[in-house]
Amino acid sequence: MPNAAFYFDELKRVSYEFRLDEATTWDDLAQELKAEPQVLCIVNTRQHAHYLYLKLGESVENFHLSTNMCPAHRKRELEVIRTRLKDGLPCRVISTQLIEAGIDVDFPRVYRALGPLEAIVQAAGRCNREGKLRNAAGKLIDGQVIVFLPEEHKLPKGDYEIRESLSRSILHTLKHVPEKLHAPDVFLPYFKDVYARVSKAPPVKINGQDGQPAELEFHTAHSRLHFQQVSAAFQMIEGDMMPVIIRGYEKEKVTALLTTIRDSPRKSERQDAWRALQQYTINIYAHQAKKLMTPQDGKPPFLTPVPELVERASRLQVDPPEICQWPETAVYDPKRGIVAEFKDDLFTSL
Repeated sequence: MPNAAFYFDELKRVSYEFRLDEATTWDDLAQELKAEPQVLCIVNTRQHAHYLYLKLGESVENFHLSTNMCPAHRKRELEVIRTRLKDGLPCRVISTQLIEAGIDVDFPRVYRALGPLEAIVQAAGRCNREGKLRNAAGKLIDGQVIVFLPEEHKLPKGDYEIRESLSRSILHTLKHVPEKLHAPDVFLPYFKDVYARVSKAPPVKINGQDGQPAELEFHTAHSRLHFQQVSAAFQMIEGDMMPVIIRGYEKEKVTALLTTIRDSPRKSERQDAWRALQQYTINIYAHQAKKLMTPQDGKPPFLTPVPELVERASRLQVDPPEICQWPETAVYDPKRGIVAEFKDDLFTSL
C-alpha cells in the first residue's frame, strides 16, 4: 500500500504508556483498575487472569474471560459486557489473549501485560475502537493503552516467549517516544526477527534406507511425498490437548446433544450436534487430563469418559473418541469457569 504511514496516522485511536522498568504488583494493579469505571486488562496466562480477577473482587461490575470458561459461557458474558459498555455502566474486564482478535468491544482504557508486539497492538484495537471517545468538554480524545511488566512475569512456552523478548527490546527503545509504535516501520524488523528465530515447522520422523528411524526437515519430507509422516508431525496449535465437556453448564442442552450423537441415524444431525457441543467444551493439556483421569490416593478419577459416546462406540465396535467430561459435582464457577489452583499442573478445587 502506498503511503502506509499516512493511514497509520489517520487511523490512530490511542496513546501508549510503557511501564517496563519496574514490575507492577497485582495489588497495585487491582487498585488502579478499581478506580476506572470502564477498563480492560489483558494478561498472558489463565493463572494470571484468575488471580487478578480475585484481587479485583467479585461484583456485577467485574468480569473474567479465559479458556477456563466454555465458549457458550464466554459468549454470554461478552453479551453482558457489551451491554454495560453501551449503557455507560461500570465494566471492568480481566481477560487472557482470547479477547484480542475477533471480539468487538470498545473500552476507553486498556492495560496489556508485556507480550509479543503484535499482541500489544491487537489489544490496542479494543481501545477507543470506534474513535468516538470524548473528554468532559466534548472534544475527541485518544484512548489510553498501558503496557506493564507484571510481577511473576510467566509466559506461554515456545515462540510466545521469543516474540515477547523481541518485543521487550523494541519497547525499551521506544519508552520515551511511545507514539512511534504507530509507525509502520517498527514492525518490519520485528517480524523479520521473529521468522528468523521461530521454528516454522517440526522435523519429520521417517524410516531411512537402512530401516532405522531418521529425521527430515519438514519441507524436505513434504517435497518427497512423505504425507502420512508429515500429517502426524504437523500441529496448527502446539501442545497435545484433551477436549473436556462441561456437562453441568446448560445441562439439559448438553444431554440432548449427546443423545443425538448417540442415537440419531442421520449423519447430518450428528454432525450438527458435534458442532453445537463444541460450545460446551474446554481444552486442557493432555498430561493434565491424564493425571485427572487417574485415581489419586484411593479417590476415583476426577475426569471420566462420556457415557453416551462410550455406548455408541461399543455398539459400533470401535474405540470411543478421546473426550472426557467435567463432573457435575465439581466447581464450575459462574464467573471463572473451571476453578483450579495453578502451579506446575492443573489441580482442581472441589
